[in-house]
Amino acid sequence: MAAHESDLHDQALADLPECRHRQIACQLRPQGVCLSDRLRRNANRNLHPPVHHWNGDFLHIERAYVRDAIDVPKRGTDRKVYWTRRLKETPRTRYQDACRVRFGNVTLLDTDKQAEAEAARAEAMGNAWISPDGVTRRNLSWKISSPLWYRLTIMAFPQIAPLHSASRARRRVLLLGLALTVAAGGPTTAAGPRPAPAAARRDGGALIFRATGFFHTDRARGRWWLVTPDGRPFYANGIDHVSATPDVDIQTGRCPYCEAIAAGYPDLDAWASATVDRLQSWGFNTLGAWSDTDLLKTMPYTVLLNMAGGDDWFAPEFAARAAAIAASDVAPRRDDPNLVGWYLDSELRWGPDWRQPTQLLDDYLALPPGAPGRQVAKRYARDPERFLGALARRYFRVTTAAVRAQDPNHLILGTKMITQLTPRVVLRAARHYVDVLTLDDYTLLPGLDELIQSTWGPFVLRTADLGEFYRVTRRPIMVAEYSFRAADAGVPNSWPPIFPIYPTQQDRAEAYAAYVEPLHQARWMVGDFWFEYTDEPAGGRFDHEDSNFGVVATTDIPWQTLVDRMTAVHAQSADHLVP
Repeated sequence: MAAHESDLHDQALADLPECRHRQIACQLRPQGVCLSDRLRRNANRNLHPPVHHWNGDFLHIERAYVRDAIDVPKRGTDRKVYWTRRLKETPRTRYQDACRVRFGNVTLLDTDKQAEAEAARAEAMGNAWISPDGVTRRNLSWKISSPLWYRLTIMAFPQIAPLHSASRARRRVLLLGLALTVAAGGPTTAAGPRPAPAAARRDGGALIFRATGFFHTDRARGRWWLVTPDGRPFYANGIDHVSATPDVDIQTGRCPYCEAIAAGYPDLDAWASATVDRLQSWGFNTLGAWSDTDLLKTMPYTVLLNMAGGDDWFAPEFAARAAAIAASDVAPRRDDPNLVGWYLDSELRWGPDWRQPTQLLDDYLALPPGAPGRQVAKRYARDPERFLGALARRYFRVTTAAVRAQDPNHLILGTKMITQLTPRVVLRAARHYVDVLTLDDYTLLPGLDELIQSTWGPFVLRTADLGEFYRVTRRPIMVAEYSFRAADAGVPNSWPPIFPIYPTQQDRAEAYAAYVEPLHQARWMVGDFWFEYTDEPAGGRFDHEDSNFGVVATTDIPWQTLVDRMTAVHAQSADHLVP
């Protein structure tokens, strides 16, 4: 595929809107820059949008509206397959429109919108499909005229799909070969550009995944999992900012926790060893952002890269910055099996919020003449949402490419999006680039979520299990920050003023348990990270935060009621409940 065709292919895949009920046809505009999603009243009349030619090859985007199961015309008629996908994850929507993007003779299927079982059937029903992560799989051409026994065989054993031939004699030979294969020990996986992820299996009753040498994600038993380098299921019970030098009091210039460490431990190695033992005894198994990972060497960890910079993400300087950060911070850790993955950034601004009340389109239109970002913004001058989608795709494309150039091994954990301030169009862009969607999900004072929606929205609806974020992205989710504070901790808790303050540590512990319970029950959740290890100083840190967010006080004494409850809750996380 030529370079310009590959770019067009990537653009079409990134721009593919999420399937929605009664959205019938997707069309590529003749200039090849975007997809428009159009509502149609008459599905049958609009099954085949126009084909636009691009240097001899054609890009054909179609969406078929399906009301019920597969609607197949009778024999002797024009046999068109109307694709159906059950949304098992979405109780409000029974069926979903099927999306297909056909480039030449290659079909792209957005299969991550389907349940795991339906994805196997998709393999048996198309010429080829490319999932959003770019993996190509070639399969058989589905024939409506094929005998029922043959269609059922293909559905039951998708491994034989690449061996398909339209010849009826070959089909019988194929079935005989399948029978002999099963008798010899079961079907084998067909060869292809990349083998499908190995399915989970039981080994002496235990759930075992493919061992890759690095943390990765997989699905089994109806839910998503993080998987350890040696193939064990893993739920990240994480904690942020575990550091020997956490926060300095901006009023006194002192670091209270640093002083407690100096008084209580002979050196930093002793502190690190005691801290790891303490965290593991409380059920924590992963270090979050801003932690001293070089000191706390034995625990799995995550790293925050802070790749965003400058006022113009379309400028070449942005790509150069991302490449430089990847070369300096990513490359040295590319072979570390203890690293879970990379946060690209934290709490980026995607629109009006407390930091700035303007749309990003307005910000880019205000750039100096000749700025690359301003030139792009002018093309979207009357459509802030489409510009935001283009900007988000540019951000994720550049940053993930920079990371992947240095590290093909570890997970890309997204950007720690603020749950109350995340536009849907940003999630649609992110889902094609991140392995795990990460969210900073703080509980706000009553009524503030609704006020934010009405003032700066619309944003994705925040629920207790974060289900809407999964329904948009079809990516496993990890909460990268959340916390609760209490009034009896001896710190002011005056900033931020938008979070509730519970009367006692017991109330704080109950709020924690109530928050985590629906996360553990959600099959898309793969981890949650408490913010943070140590309380903030009473005089406030650099940004004036002065809250009881820690599991230990600045004196290094644990909040025992809280950590006892955390220990009990961590013992109920998904990886502890599987045999």
